[in-house]
Amino acid sequence: MAMAADAGYRGMQPTVLGVPLEAGERVVWIRTHSYTAEKVRLIIGGILFLVLLVGIILLLKAAAIDKKWPKAHVLTTKRIIVVWGAGREPDSYWLADVVDLEPVRMNVRGGGVVGAVVSGVANAVANHVAAQNPKVAPGYWARAAHVVVALRSGDRVQLPEELNYSEPLWATELGALVARAVFVRDIEQWPSAQHPA
Repeated sequence: MAMAADAGYRGMQPTVLGVPLEAGERVVWIRTHSYTAEKVRLIIGGILFLVLLVGIILLLKAAAIDKKWPKAHVLTTKRIIVVWGAGREPDSYWLADVVDLEPVRMNVRGGGVVGAVVSGVANAVANHVAAQNPKVAPGYWARAAHVVVALRSGDRVQLPEELNYSEPLWATELGALVARAVFVRDIEQWPSAQHPA
């Protein structure tokens, strides 16, 4: 497999998963996603419930999963790229346009009235402790399920759009890296990440 970093040396425009990079733009972080476990669950459920017609819906969801969920999230020296499956153009969010970042944290849930009160207190304490850290500290992004990116245009983008429970929470890593890139602005000194062209 030819790596995108080598493409620049051969006179070709470098790419990451088919998305062209600008001159001088480098990939510093990449997270590719596999939805095999999710597809298997939907297909098995679809086959089991085929008689009830619910199975048809589950089978259709399994077939459309590659189009609905992103193939990869990429952080370059200039932008955040969301690479989608077949039939959908990638989304790019320029780091120069990012004005703020916020985490959407996972919440602990308890059963019953007492469990709800205890989990509510536990969530409030954990969120308060995490919020005491500066945004560039990894501790600020503890338990983050999503990163909300506020853009100069006023738009707010949630990454990832939906939570895939078959993958570990990687928004904690993305949030800390993007915060450092936007607020500390030292991304040009970061090492390049290996990635497929």
